[in-house]
Amino acid sequence: MNAFMDIQVHAQMLADQERMQSYRDALHEVVQKDDVVVDFGTGTGVLAAFACQAGAARVYAIERLPIVEVARATVAASGFADRVVFYEQDFATVDLPQRADVLVSETLGSFGVGETSFGTLVDCRERMLRQSGRMIPHRVRLFAAPVSAPEFYDLLSFAATQRFGLDLAAAKELALNQHQGTHITTTQCLSPAIPLCAINLATVDRSTADRLDIQVDFPLEKEGTVHGIAGWFEADLTPSVTLSNAPTRRPSSWQHSFFPLLQPVALIGGEHLTLRLRMDCLDTDHFIWRWDSRIARVEHGIRVMVAHFQQDSFRGRIISRNPLRSTAPAYAPRSTPDGEVTRFLLEHVDGTQTEEDLIALWHRQHPPTTAPDQRSRLQRLIRRALVLGDIA
Repeated sequence: MNAFMDIQVHAQMLADQERMQSYRDALHEVVQKDDVVVDFGTGTGVLAAFACQAGAARVYAIERLPIVEVARATVAASGFADRVVFYEQDFATVDLPQRADVLVSETLGSFGVGETSFGTLVDCRERMLRQSGRMIPHRVRLFAAPVSAPEFYDLLSFAATQRFGLDLAAAKELALNQHQGTHITTTQCLSPAIPLCAINLATVDRSTADRLDIQVDFPLEKEGTVHGIAGWFEADLTPSVTLSNAPTRRPSSWQHSFFPLLQPVALIGGEHLTLRLRMDCLDTDHFIWRWDSRIARVEHGIRVMVAHFQQDSFRGRIISRNPLRSTAPAYAPRSTPDGEVTRFLLEHVDGTQTEEDLIALWHRQHPPTTAPDQRSRLQRLIRRALVLGDIA
């Protein structure tokens, strides 16, 4: 299930005072009287309501998930139902009657990109915002630092891979090729944070918005053990309002992104960690992260390599063999029993027949051979087709 269909996730965000106040302040600073505003990914509708409080004449609130029903209720209860128009669909299919003066979104993840890609926001900007329009946020900066996190690393890496006579090494390899969310404190950082990049959402083009390739060098001056690299963001909502989940700030609804090393590395002080971090966006909310970490120290005037790890999130994906076979060019797909039902639905759904009518028609055309469960199977497939949008 998509995490943002869980009301508890939204409750945590709504309880984040800094997040809420920052967006409210930003909207009051940017929105002018009678402006048109697009709220991309409205969620519970609070940003749409804030825009109305700031003076917007019309707000177009876009949300493809069922949480939009909470947004409708929130906006209506707050007295703004006459000013907010909801689009319960993917933004790519939205055709607004006019362009907006302001585009606001809160789709930030723990490392900047999260619920959706920066490229999606660029698409939204190009299709929905006036040429002189304003974006909230308009710039996102990413930061990172090597960290010591022994307890979280042990949890993440299945530290006891030999338990109960079992070998859990396969699970460990998957886990160490994923970046995970956790809370990092400043005392865990083994070097000062380094800015990685800044993405200007108001000007960046689509071809570069969804790709990162960064190399940085961290001086490791402290003794200790490095377990991975932590990342976080700073978002400029306006020139005067910045929102961040940096470890120097108080804890928020965002965690920090933790990129583990394949093995912890003990430090004596004076080492350097060179990180090459790459990100490619596969679609609007799926990303491949690759991190190449080299730790070296100088001994007797010679640079000595201490450790070198190459990791990527594709290796951390759990992939079933059978679906993978179907991606081969020589694979010849066959229709399944469920596929036959889907074809039947597409041929006979015409807006006049109920679910019961369709089930009865199916049974007339296909005498039941396993009567007890055919009805529930048909109901399940009809409802799945409705959810997927194959029928409506």
